[in-house]
Amino acid sequence: MATAIVTDGSSGMSPAEGEELGITVIPIPILIDGRPFTEGEDGFCARSLYAALRAGKRAGTSQPSPLAVRQCWEGLLSRGYDHVIHMPIARRLSSSYDTACALAADMGGRVSVVDDGRISIALREAALKAKRMADGGCPPEEIVARLNAMGGKCRIFVAVGTLEYLARGGRIGAVTATLGNILNIKPVVQIVEGRLTVVSRQRGTIKSREDIFARLRAEFAAFSSLDRADMTMGVAGTDLPESEREALMARLLREFPCKKVYYNELPACVACHVGPGAAGIGFCFD
Repeated sequence: MATAIVTDGSSGMSPAEGEELGITVIPIPILIDGRPFTEGEDGFCARSLYAALRAGKRAGTSQPSPLAVRQCWEGLLSRGYDHVIHMPIARRLSSSYDTACALAADMGGRVSVVDDGRISIALREAALKAKRMADGGCPPEEIVARLNAMGGKCRIFVAVGTLEYLARGGRIGAVTATLGNILNIKPVVQIVEGRLTVVSRQRGTIKSREDIFARLRAEFAAFSSLDRADMTMGVAGTDLPESEREALMARLLREFPCKKVYYNELPACVACHVGPGAAGIGFCFD
């Protein structure tokens, strides 16, 4: 049985990269002052989003249109795939999952929609795992069961560069943001099982990064029973200088027994809230 794997832009994977990997990626529409843009179309890219944010424009995201999702599935099935596994952004962050489930109900059992609570690098790794299983001939139900089991086995922390963008999105008050920026407060946001939560506030970038590594060590210890060979660690940022990326990845390799470390841009659905200069660090298990 041939199984197609579909995810969306919340994985941090572009449609072009997905095509190279054999995974279909549906872009998440980005709204700049209410006007919709699609990554890769008309020259719009991550840097376009960062430039808009720095210019004071409001940014947000919308879910892919139901028509685009259904046409994607039908196209894959018409090309000879027997089944489609659709892995959208975590249900707690968007209504995309519920919309996809409603659409799948009319697909005659040929589409499975999975919510593993993941986003960014963790969702990317889950999609890659699903692709490897599909290529190995695993039936769809086995792939879905494995993805569901993987759901909680990841942790991501993001050190935010400024409180300004969290305030714009209504996650904190404007007065709190202004005072925080004056005092050089850098919040740390945790992304786990589809939730974005501010877990600490640190004075300065160095302390916020140290807080993240301390939290990673504590979380990592909680997964001591899992096979370290199945662990991937990554850095996901928004317009981070290359020197910062390299330094963070080198530290991960020194402090954790991971099989690989790589850098990816944080997806737009997160970047809209945290703005440029944010650094996400995390791990996930297959």
